[in-house]
Amino acid sequence: MSLPNAIPAGGESSERIDYLDGVRGVAALVVFCDHYLGFFGFPQMTPALVKKMFVSSPLHMVWDGFAAVSLFFVLSGLVLTRKYFARQERFSAERFSLAGFYLARVVRIGGPFLVVLALSWLVRHYLFEVRELPMSVSIWYRGLWQKEVDLTSFLWQAALIFRRPPEALLFQDWSLRLEMHFSFLIPFMVLLAFRGTAWLVAFCLAGLVAGVSPALLHFTLGVLLARHFQQVQSRVLAMPSLVRWFMLGVGLLLYSGRNTLVGVWFERFFEVSDFVTNPVMRLVTGCGAALILVSVLGMPELQRWLVSQPVRFLGRVSYGLYLCHVTVLLAFTPWLLQRLVAAGMPVDGAWLTGFLISLPLTLWLSEWLYRWVELPCIRLGKAVNGGKIF
Repeated sequence: MSLPNAIPAGGESSERIDYLDGVRGVAALVVFCDHYLGFFGFPQMTPALVKKMFVSSPLHMVWDGFAAVSLFFVLSGLVLTRKYFARQERFSAERFSLAGFYLARVVRIGGPFLVVLALSWLVRHYLFEVRELPMSVSIWYRGLWQKEVDLTSFLWQAALIFRRPPEALLFQDWSLRLEMHFSFLIPFMVLLAFRGTAWLVAFCLAGLVAGVSPALLHFTLGVLLARHFQQVQSRVLAMPSLVRWFMLGVGLLLYSGRNTLVGVWFERFFEVSDFVTNPVMRLVTGCGAALILVSVLGMPELQRWLVSQPVRFLGRVSYGLYLCHVTVLLAFTPWLLQRLVAAGMPVDGAWLTGFLISLPLTLWLSEWLYRWVELPCIRLGKAVNGGKIF
């Protein structure tokens, strides 16, 4: 994830922007909602019109996990590089430590991932069992954790480099692999941005034409926003409030593009049908994510909400939430749903109760992971980087 880059490490930098942590936290919550609904569906009594609105309109963004990952990537490009552009006088060959930067990134992303992967293997091996649930569950859910994970498969997943095997423990690791890959390009992208915006744009366009993942655009947009952060923020703040809200609306429309008329338009002319496999809509979603962030830079009313205590908490534990939630939803939530219905609770009531209990449990695990794994990994990453600018 871009998730790991953007997660603050208590007290580690005066350049950290709290309201961007809030954006990340909200996006992580969206991923949780996406997988809860993706596994267990909507409550049975949900009116068809309401369900259609949440599936085929911009309202889908409240549980659009893939769009949220696009936002994570743009945030990573921004947060990971902003300090270098803010301290240009300290950017020099003497302070450049490429090996230190790479080691720090591997520790930061890989450390918490390995811990959750190991915990997931233990849960899968000793506690998990296939359960018949009272509600209609997705084929996707039924296909997860069906095979034992041997040592070779575990190590293959732990490397965070190769495509995951069918018996993956944490299927969301696809975004972490992209995060790792593009993190290794970050120093080069920063150097290009210092040379000139056109250089970085040309590099991005060349990569996209060559078939590189659309995540390249997402990271590039984040780096460009970091490069011109002060100018962009000043210009947005100078805009009339109505213009800023309109810009945010356009950003949200693009961000939810595959579920709006924008998505229908692209589908008609470009035969776009699947957000995951078709890069066109992923590019549109990334542009929408960048426009949302640009809008937030100049909207104090949104920033105040994003730095409120609950949202800041979500931002702090967002990487843990992203890592832990699948294990909770596969191992704990089905057991809970089964018990609730067996005790006489209506199916829809069990669905809602399962959500309201599974989310706090995941947040508690995420806070534990943040305190005891992420913070030590952040400190270790700083140590191996030796205080260099990279």
